Amino acid sequence: DKFELSISSSETVDSLMKKIEAVNGIALEPASILVDGEPLASGQPLAAYGISKGSRLELIPLEPEAYEDDALPDGSPSLTSPNHLLHRHWQAAREGLAAGSAPKLVAAGTGGSYFLQDVQGKPVAVFKPEDEEPLAVNNPKGRTPGSSADGSSSSPSGSEGLRRGTKPGEGAYREVAAYVLDHDHFSGVPPTALVSAY
Repeated sequence: DKFELSISSSETVDSLMKKIEAVNGIALEPASILVDGEPLASGQPLAAYGISKGSRLELIPLEPEAYEDDALPDGSPSLTSPNHLLHRHWQAAREGLAAGSAPKLVAAGTGGSYFLQDVQGKPVAVFKPEDEEPLAVNNPKGRTPGSSADGSSSSPSGSEGLRRGTKPGEGAYREVAAYVLDHDHFSGVPPTALVSAY
């Protein structure tokens, strides 16, 4: 269904949402309206998004991707949701990968960490495969089962990792847990999500 609204660029995102609801009966959240893939922020003037006379906006209903509700902490939006803190970075990384921007191995550290880039080649996210953690089987820096930091023999795969009480491959879960438990960003843990590649 198409409908037209008369709006001015000095109006706010909130007034636009109220007009849409009045005309079509659709109740919206600010993040439900995207311009160039970015969610509109409540209270912002439309001009801040380059919306001016003659601009055309399209509302496209987003179908949520299937995921198991209990796979996310209570109240956590899916990474595909514009409400997720990493959504913009995830989208930019996906577009970069589709455009041929290959992940770049980070030189620092003992595990396989990769910068994911946008279409301009600018790093937008870090990806850490669990099978490339220190002492995991696919570690690209030589820290595989049977090796250690000083070059001596280490314990076999499946046993203790570089840190006492951890196993190779558990680091990803520990990093996500640290982020989820960092209430009000008290410790400054960066936004972290567990993703799967398929």
